[in-house]
Amino acid sequence: MKLPFADQSFDAVMALESISHMPDRQQALTEACRVLRPGGRIVLTDAFERAPRKETRHPAIDTFCDNFMVTMADIDDYAALLHRSGLRLRSLLDITEQTTQRTCQELAKQVPGGSRPAGIDPTHLPDQWHPSDMLGVDEFGYLLVVAERP
Repeated sequence: MKLPFADQSFDAVMALESISHMPDRQQALTEACRVLRPGGRIVLTDAFERAPRKETRHPAIDTFCDNFMVTMADIDDYAALLHRSGLRLRSLLDITEQTTQRTCQELAKQVPGGSRPAGIDPTHLPDQWHPSDMLGVDEFGYLLVVAERP
């Protein structure tokens, strides 16, 4: 991934609801660092597997990841991942309780009885994932990360 911007073009980068879809987080973060000015910050959200991690992941997480092309971040490696990308961690917060359950509840209201809005092609959701599948899945987490280019 190569962003079409010159080095040190921005004071801030936002990567909300996106980094978990990147095939290579480190490459994406390195590129974000490249376009940040020194002292510039990146704010991002990312999906991760919350502790205690189980030997086998909850099937709803695997279905969600497969259907939405999401990979789960390793929270224990996040500071090192940012460092390898040229960034310094400023804040890493688990915001799952403030976001995920409510989001799934609201989405489930929009998709009653397993039906999908007309604009969604069911072939893109082969396992018939439904937002309510994630309700009560404590292992699924959501991070808010702030990092800075030194």
